[in-house]
Amino acid sequence: MGQHVVNLSTICDYATPEKDTFIELHMALRFPREDLEKVQTWRGSGDWESAEQYLSERYPEHRLLLADWLARGRIRSQGKSGTPKLVAAA
Repeated sequence: MGQHVVNLSTICDYATPEKDTFIELHMALRFPREDLEKVQTWRGSGDWESAEQYLSERYPEHRLLLADWLARGRIRSQGKSGTPKLVAAA
């Protein structure tokens, strides 16, 4: 118990002509309750950079995954499509 384990789900959108199919990764990243208001403010205002910095500092082992996930979330929230360009870690 207490371990953060990546969960996996599969989804197929049968409403799309191509039957878009996805693998969804779920990860619970714990943070202090005292930071809840701060995190919700970033989320509500679309401050993706602050959210990425905060989470990357707390979970450096997931930094690249978080950067990719947040970049894609930003694109979707803006109603755009495409794949963000990411810089590989040194």
